[in-house]
Amino acid sequence: MARKKFLTYILFFVLLLCFYMKNIFPQQNSTQKNLNLALVIPVNFNPLLNQNSDMDNILKLIFEPMIKFQNEKPINNLVSEINFDGNVANITLRQDIFWSDKTNLTADDVLFSIQQIKSSDPNSIYYVSGENIISAQKISKYELKIIFANSNFPSIYLLNFPVIPKKFFSDSNQNIKNLISDGAYKINMYKRQKNILLQKNPNYFGNEHEFETINIFIVPDYETKIDAFNQSIIDLIQTDSNDLGKFKTDANKIFYPTNQLEFIFFNPNNNLFNIEQIYNAVKNIIPIDQIIKKNNIETSCLSTKIDLIEQEQVKKIINLNINPDLKIKILVNQENPARIKIANLIQKSFSEYNISAIVDKKSFADYIQAINKKDFDILIGGFLPKQKLNYEKLFGSENILAYQNDLLINDLNLINQSSDWNIFSNQIKKLNHDVKTSSKIIILGNTKKIILANKKIRIENLAF
Repeated sequence: MARKKFLTYILFFVLLLCFYMKNIFPQQNSTQKNLNLALVIPVNFNPLLNQNSDMDNILKLIFEPMIKFQNEKPINNLVSEINFDGNVANITLRQDIFWSDKTNLTADDVLFSIQQIKSSDPNSIYYVSGENIISAQKISKYELKIIFANSNFPSIYLLNFPVIPKKFFSDSNQNIKNLISDGAYKINMYKRQKNILLQKNPNYFGNEHEFETINIFIVPDYETKIDAFNQSIIDLIQTDSNDLGKFKTDANKIFYPTNQLEFIFFNPNNNLFNIEQIYNAVKNIIPIDQIIKKNNIETSCLSTKIDLIEQEQVKKIINLNINPDLKIKILVNQENPARIKIANLIQKSFSEYNISAIVDKKSFADYIQAINKKDFDILIGGFLPKQKLNYEKLFGSENILAYQNDLLINDLNLINQSSDWNIFSNQIKKLNHDVKTSSKIIILGNTKKIILANKKIRIENLAF
């Protein structure tokens, strides 16, 4: 009797789960021309006030940014020309950009967008873009100037924000179905807490995208999203290497870099690392290539290339100068499995040269405290730049490591004074050289996010 009751409960639970999933995910057909996605609530259709990275990815299909990046170099998108005069950017907009209602995108839309950014919450996606803007002024229908608080050419990286239509978002009676778009897609239908249906924008100025429609289910949490992907209800999901075990194993994987930069820092208070010969030998023991490969790290223009020393020479230097009883402490935050993996790889590599190392795994709060106290020999860390190719947090006068290096600070000042791309990129190369030769930091590169795609979706169709 008890067993019957138990089976009845199980059956009831399964039926309830099926009903729940059917309610959230009504029948939708995925084809090569249609794509199903999922979005965790809340939903904010204003990309400049939005704080949700998933929603930001959706809105990038609807609204285009002022500039884009190609191999880290900024390229014009909505603008035809940008000229810097000190901290003033004189901008001319393209006249062939239309909203989906066939009206032109104008300087009024850009000025309104800047006002929205400057009034946004500090947690909003594009808040940092407004921090360095003092003011903006309309010159004509397609011309404006933006005055930045500091720096010259590097300020262009702050213009990677989407422009939104003033006439829609300044209206207090907004109907999302009437939201106009300058991106690849526009909204066809929106059912609150149910789904968003996007369809191609016929007035889009860029390359035509593969999918005719994109259906986005609105779900309560990330776990529901995972279940939907594993049941092939949705076609794509973004994740990272820490969560891969939660997904079906036959999914296609697409890796793409984030702005998060990972590094290895040698404590300058450890006298061993202040002797150039020993420091270079120790750097040669760090298995950089293995670390990058096993942790899905994307090398960048600042990634450190170690000057290689003959293995026998490394062994000789280590044997003569490092006491076998010495223990090297490698500090890492225990919440980050990727960094723990890096620390373990270094520990293993050190052991091959008879160097004893311990991996000191601490909670994030204790990890920060240990950094401040310099209670480590080697630190595995990372940071998120305020903007692309901005390294103030790592090398500036008030950096996160409290590491003062006048040469690197001077390099940053020269980068900030760059007046064009050529000068800027050359100064970045100089910074890279000085980090390698005159600092206690190894830059690994950027972490990667992963997009998982169901087998029925061709990866070549995912260019957006």
